[in-house]
Amino acid sequence: MNHSVICDYSLSTDPSRPPPSARPVQSELLGRSEGLSNWIFVPSEYEGTLKRPSPDSISNSMTLSLTGTQSPPPSSSTPLSASLLSSKPSSTPTTFDFQDFTLHHHYLTSTCYTLAEDDASLHFWRDEAPKLAIMHPFILHLILALAGLHRARNTSHGTLPDPKGNESWLVDRADMHLSVGLRGIASLVGDINPGNIRPAWVGATILCFLPMARGPRPGEYLFFTIGDHHENMAEWPSLVRGVRTLCGISKDLKSRVENCCSSQICGGGKASGIEYQRTLERLRQWVILQSEKQGEVNGWTMKHCYVNAIAMLERMFSEMCGEGHDAGCTIGRLAMMVYDWICCFDPGLSDFQRREPVALVLLAYFLVIMKIHDEVWFARGWAEHIIGGIEECLGREDRRWLQWPMETIFGLDDCATKKTQSS
Repeated sequence: MNHSVICDYSLSTDPSRPPPSARPVQSELLGRSEGLSNWIFVPSEYEGTLKRPSPDSISNSMTLSLTGTQSPPPSSSTPLSASLLSSKPSSTPTTFDFQDFTLHHHYLTSTCYTLAEDDASLHFWRDEAPKLAIMHPFILHLILALAGLHRARNTSHGTLPDPKGNESWLVDRADMHLSVGLRGIASLVGDINPGNIRPAWVGATILCFLPMARGPRPGEYLFFTIGDHHENMAEWPSLVRGVRTLCGISKDLKSRVENCCSSQICGGGKASGIEYQRTLERLRQWVILQSEKQGEVNGWTMKHCYVNAIAMLERMFSEMCGEGHDAGCTIGRLAMMVYDWICCFDPGLSDFQRREPVALVLLAYFLVIMKIHDEVWFARGWAEHIIGGIEECLGREDRRWLQWPMETIFGLDDCATKKTQSS
């Protein structure tokens, strides 16, 4: 059947010949039906090979950072549509193909719901972010990268598919979109202003999900690296912290983030009850003792940081597993908890990469929070992976402090297995 579609895949180098998109389309069928649409299929701009970004390319490409913050950016004095019209569009290439449309559909029907942690963030990820991506295509590229990784992990039971498998194209496509999206957001970082801070915030926020979305890999533990990757600093915490920097620039963003915890969509699931109070109290006494050994100046600074981190852990456990949670531990705010933890630990983030024992032990206790949220697809497998790296880095004496988090993390796994078998 002739649909008046001209498919032009030629790549002529003749300078006198205009590009396919510029050539007029003529059809013999125009006289027969005015309702027929005329289309030209041109070579995709993605045919050129794009270098797959390294795990640290995000922070190497930009001096900013990325996070799991779950509050939508503030609605300014004007509605979103008006602010979009006043924003300068990105110059990122916007050519997409059929595979990209399938990823976009997956984002709108599935991925966006997994990013929402309250009613406001659901509205943002499902409705507002896709609208913002129309004017700033680099956001769309990052959205598609996240959707590709989400779909890949869903189709491969939580891990990324075999490079030789049928679904490996999802990871390749995600890497390609990440490369393009990084170039787009990097072009904004050098000149953050009221007109582009919203798209910069959205892009940085999506970037924060991508390292977790990719899943655990040998030598890379989000907060630190070891082995062959030791020379590459773990940049993910500073990416998360970068969102905080953007919030500090914009008072509207800051107020929206601080007031983001509205009604939750749902609990998200339950975990077995966890006894944490006495364990954290013993940990606090040990941390204070270790900090005092470091000397007056640095010791006091890190003591303050570490004690605050333990207080944050107590609040998180109380929120999930405290009184009123008779059936277990309620989950549902993982991304915001990760953001709060990293911001609370801000003065000591470099201690993770230096693999300071106290910092790594505190991280091990935070991993219990992540494990409780193991049903969240981008958190799946990280708690076991990171605590394995921590155990490898610690000496024999410090390793004894891993007993409680390891027993809890792997105990939750056993409970989940028994529950699955009984059902």
